[in-house]
Amino acid sequence: MGVVVLAAGIGVGTLLNRTDYVTAQLLEQLGPSRVAAYQLQAALRDQETAVRGYVIAADRQFLVPYEDGR
Repeated sequence: MGVVVLAAGIGVGTLLNRTDYVTAQLLEQLGPSRVAAYQLQAALRDQETAVRGYVIAADRQFLVPYEDGR
C-alpha cells in the first residue's frame, strides 16, 4: 500500500512540474501578443474618442488622436 501511495505522489509531483513548465512556456509565447492586443485596444479607444469629440465640436484638432491611432 505504501508503495502505491509513494508512486502516486511521485506521479502527481511530476505532472505538476510538467504543467508548471508548459504554463511558463505558454505565457512566454503569449506575452508579446497580449501587449499588442492592449496597444490595439488603446488605439481603438483613442480613435473612438477622437471621432466623438470631432462630431460634438466640429473641430479638426480632435482628429489628431484618430490619426495617431491609425
